[in-house]
Amino acid sequence: MKKIILLIFITFSTISLYSKNDNTIMINASINTPIVISLQNKYDNGEWQIESKPDGLNLETSRKGQLYTYFVFKATKEFKGILIFNYIKENEKIDIRTYVVNIKGKDDEIPVAKEDKPLVIIPEKKEKDETKIGTTYSIKKYITELIETGLLQKAKQEIEKILENQEKYNIEKDWIIKQKVAIFEKMEDYNGLINYIDEILSNEDNLNNIKDLELFLRLARAKAYSKTDKNIEAESELVYLKNFYPDSPDVYYQLGLFYLKEKKLEKAISLFENLVRKFNEFEEKEFVYITLARHYYKVVGLNGYNLSYEYYKKIKDLGPISIYYNEAIKMIEFLENNFLNIR
Repeated sequence: MKKIILLIFITFSTISLYSKNDNTIMINASINTPIVISLQNKYDNGEWQIESKPDGLNLETSRKGQLYTYFVFKATKEFKGILIFNYIKENEKIDIRTYVVNIKGKDDEIPVAKEDKPLVIIPEKKEKDETKIGTTYSIKKYITELIETGLLQKAKQEIEKILENQEKYNIEKDWIIKQKVAIFEKMEDYNGLINYIDEILSNEDNLNNIKDLELFLRLARAKAYSKTDKNIEAESELVYLKNFYPDSPDVYYQLGLFYLKEKKLEKAISLFENLVRKFNEFEEKEFVYITLARHYYKVVGLNGYNLSYEYYKKIKDLGPISIYYNEAIKMIEFLENNFLNIR
């Protein structure tokens, strides 16, 4: 039987788990605590499905990833009941998982988890949690899925495991560093991120032969400075990057975004204009276009209206997929109907 991992993500209430027997796992949780169950895929075109669940246990979301299928539940009332999953292949049940769910209404009725372990991980069998996932691709995909699903402590543990035994894994150093940065950002631990990047940048060996890693790290640090209101450090970092990496659209965008946050509108507009002129493709096109369109609409005179019209047209050209598409259509029609020289 393949190893199945049950993950419980603790927010404001506490959770405990224990195995009832070889086939059933007991879940003790409090009301509204997210319960994340991950069941390992079998790579045979089958899939895990819920056969039955107790009344009061709501399925918030489910997602089939490369390695696991995730089910996220929340309880809305106190109860004790059975949760059953079946693995279905070609309309046939070929595997089953059973959980006894015991939901309490008060946190003090649940055994207290240690504060330094916000994620409790219980394998189906009592063995060391040192399963080596086959290929480099699988390891990377697994960690990526953990981050995307919000299982950040587990992702961090896996990253640390790789860093401690790098000789056993064939994973690029820059990929590991970038995933750790992503974890800090999603945790909103910006001071921890700044300290981590300082440590990486202080060792030149980390940057040898890794293209644009310094740019990536310094951009991340600049954003972290801004998030922690270290505005002098943020601006200094971004101005440095603009001078040393003049071909990076991300630098222009982040510096413009910083000036918008600091209400230095003229500097922000100038940077966004340079970004549009200098680069054909860049991320956050929609935001840059709408910022310029709205700004120039407020500028008195036909020159402002003309520029506003041109940027609204760029949003229209992006198509209905743009969240600003309806606004662009409305404003284009308004400007065309009210100013004869605009077409």
